[in-house]
Amino acid sequence: LLWGVYVLLCALQALLLKWGGMSWFDAVCHSFATIATGGFSTRTDSIAAYRSPFIEYVVIVFMFLAGVNFALHYRFLTGALGAYRRDGEFRFYLFVFLAAGVTVSALVVGRPECAGWPAALRTGFFQTTSILTTTGFATADFDVWPQAARLVLVALMFFGGCAGSTGGGMKSIRV
Repeated sequence: LLWGVYVLLCALQALLLKWGGMSWFDAVCHSFATIATGGFSTRTDSIAAYRSPFIEYVVIVFMFLAGVNFALHYRFLTGALGAYRRDGEFRFYLFVFLAAGVTVSALVVGRPECAGWPAALRTGFFQTTSILTTTGFATADFDVWPQAARLVLVALMFFGGCAGSTGGGMKSIRV
């Protein structure tokens, strides 16, 4: 049943990435790499190679979903619409995701690659989600970011996704 959730997420993401301009090959490869949180890209520049905010948003959403317990996805898909809301680990994971994303975005908003809030939010949330879920995709060189932003990203490496997800780290439930 959990494989079914995995296949559903991969198929949905591949369709959205194809719609966003990727070839079928790239869309399928990137959806496999996103949902498995492996982060392997067909391009040297990772997701940044596509220069597409739409593709970045799609990948952010699916990296986040890959970090969630797959049993929660299954329960939601089978009619337990409040499954996410009732799960303490998911609420903690969502809080960390939002707090880290907003914090990093605020710290990089003035950088040349993040001119303005829309670009800073997209870049900040992309990098925090990629590191929180241990996916490893990149759209920016965060090594040149302020030390406070890099400190948040390093802290996220320890958190990881939820138990029962494909994300790495210690898992949110243990934190």
